[in-house]
Amino acid sequence: MALKILAEQVHYANVDLNHNQLNNARIQNLSAEPSSNNAAGRIFYDTDTNQIKVYNGSAFVQLVTETTDSNDITDVESILNSSLVIGRDAHNQIQFSTDNEIHFKTNNETPVIKMKASGEIEATSLDISGDADIDGTLEADAITVNGTALNTVIAGVTVDDSTNAAHVLITDNESTDEENQITFIEGAGGGGANRGLEADGDFTYNPSSGTVTATIFKGNIDAVDGDFDGTLEADALTIGGTNILTGGIITTLGTIAQDTVTFSSSAQDDPLVNILNTHNSTTGSRLRFTKDRGAAGTDGAEVGRIEFYGDDDGQNLTEWARIAGYVSDASDTAEGGKLILAIATHDGEMQTGLELADGNAEDEIDVTIAKGASSVTTVSGNLTVTKNLTVQGTTTTVNSTTTTIADPIFTLGGSSAPESDDNKDRGIEFHYHDGSSARLGFFGWDDSATGFTAFSAASNSSEVFSGTVMNCTFGVGTFSSLDVSGNADIDGTMEADAYTVNGTALDEFISDTVGAMVGSNTETGISVTYQDGDNTIDFALSAAQTTITSLLATDIKIGEDDQTKIDFETADEIHFYAANVEQVYLADNIFGPQSDSDVDLGSSSVRWKDAYVDSITVTGEIDGASLDISGNADIDGTLEADAITINGSAILAQATTSAVGCVELATTAEALAGSDSSRAVTPEGLAARSYSETIGDASATAIAVDHNLNTRDVIVQLYDVSSYDTVIADVVRTTVDRVTITFASAPANNDIRVLVTKID
Repeated sequence: MALKILAEQVHYANVDLNHNQLNNARIQNLSAEPSSNNAAGRIFYDTDTNQIKVYNGSAFVQLVTETTDSNDITDVESILNSSLVIGRDAHNQIQFSTDNEIHFKTNNETPVIKMKASGEIEATSLDISGDADIDGTLEADAITVNGTALNTVIAGVTVDDSTNAAHVLITDNESTDEENQITFIEGAGGGGANRGLEADGDFTYNPSSGTVTATIFKGNIDAVDGDFDGTLEADALTIGGTNILTGGIITTLGTIAQDTVTFSSSAQDDPLVNILNTHNSTTGSRLRFTKDRGAAGTDGAEVGRIEFYGDDDGQNLTEWARIAGYVSDASDTAEGGKLILAIATHDGEMQTGLELADGNAEDEIDVTIAKGASSVTTVSGNLTVTKNLTVQGTTTTVNSTTTTIADPIFTLGGSSAPESDDNKDRGIEFHYHDGSSARLGFFGWDDSATGFTAFSAASNSSEVFSGTVMNCTFGVGTFSSLDVSGNADIDGTMEADAYTVNGTALDEFISDTVGAMVGSNTETGISVTYQDGDNTIDFALSAAQTTITSLLATDIKIGEDDQTKIDFETADEIHFYAANVEQVYLADNIFGPQSDSDVDLGSSSVRWKDAYVDSITVTGEIDGASLDISGNADIDGTLEADAITINGSAILAQATTSAVGCVELATTAEALAGSDSSRAVTPEGLAARSYSETIGDASATAIAVDHNLNTRDVIVQLYDVSSYDTVIADVVRTTVDRVTITFASAPANNDIRVLVTKID
């Protein structure tokens, strides 16, 4: 069958019939010679003179005439000669004498125009009064438009579609860094419709950066290198022939076979590598370093490391810190590992500061902290040692204010008694100030006196103490009576059957003395009454106290009763009780409820006015009349709202062709039906509306292709799988599920690719 063309077609490239016939054709009919858009070789049929005319570059000349002049040659099909010359005379000729070239000669001059087999046209000058359609490269030393250099014209004049070409090269020679807008013409195609400027486009070119900017690029982008500073949106992203995108998300990345991968950014806090796990489970993301030797493992092998590099003051990239993992024991079924944290010490060398190693026993880890004898290890918080603590240094300094030791026995002088007298004292050395200067004190065993001694203003010479003996030396003895003529300083417990002071029983003496003292020395708001009969002192506080400036005690509580109180008993914490239940507590950097989800902050009727916090983490719901977030909102759970708007447009409402909103995805069947205007088609649905197949067996000229799209409303395209050229053949829509393609000659095996697309 023949290809039937039933409407005007505009071609912007040559049409190759591949040696096939052009049947039932007619050329353009005009009543007069056209005066514009003329190019050499243009032909038309002059209906006024009944002649076929061709444009020779300067004028239309007669190609065929209806006269019967004997000089007219009408039946010659071919003229071939290696020295063929056609022309009027020696002045004006078309010469074929040069191999693979055609020379055009006028005015008896050297060939003005040369047409070469390479496709080049060589001419001293080329003056085209009509249109020029150049499908290849136009190269010239200079191009002018109406006497003005082309670059100047392009810089200040809008390029319209009066001249169409496959490629338009726009060059801007300006030195400034600017965006040059490219403006298009909107209106109907063809030649006669009214057109106007398309002013709402956003297509620019920056010659300084070589950047072409557009809102959307559609179709396939095939580039050697791609630099996308904005958002790259694609239905498919292929690496090595594998599509790694599913629903706009990278689902298949595989292995990156690259020695070095660099994430680079000039932003202050970037690049940021975020490993996100959204699975509803208790496990999280993983970062794995794998060392696959391809052979048996060995002790001491490095598995992986994290290195931290930065500039020194000489702008030298220097390694400052390192985290590395090693094989400690490679024995099968007895594997042990090692992890080190290293930093650059003062000489710039990397030294291990923290080492975690296999302890050569199940559930045993050995830890080594610091490097070198002068290293200092500081624990800012609490340190708990669940087993024995061994200190091998010569000096142990404890700067704590309270030291609690559960062991009732202190052993001084070593874990066992010395085999001989070392003449050293044993005891406690302490520092104090006597009001004039700092002093050294000692309490313990005086080896030279073979007894317990306390020294003030003492000196220590190799653990042998001397100094001023304190007022009392404690020894071992039993006293039937003790008469102290001077002062008695008793640091321990004094026990007696009876105590008297100047003949008065001690308890009565104390009661009378204290009663008299507090009865005459009371503070404002406090009244004190001494009851001599029962030796009691009654304290009464007035209703309101305004002069109390401090209440400090390790077990103090303040409140109405034990059910409603503020409790200060726990160190570094304050606990608040109501209804006999601890509600909230205040600790270092923490103000929170005693148990999870136990206390509300405000109520529906009594609310806090404003809250200023650095960050908020919410595990439950946020209920508010409105929520205004000026920064970013990171919501790891479900965001539920009656309405959500973006730039004033609701996105939860039903989407329309003119409004952003929610849209339901169409099923494959609905996509195939093509009658639903309220649902969106997915890539799967689009794929179901098309079919492709490779055909050709080197023998058949008529080939049936079953597309199963259930309609004759389909577009059928063909292309050559080797050259990728579009192929035109006869196509008959045989049934709603089949098209039959007929060729003039049988295509080779699998030579033609068929593309069938359903159209509604």
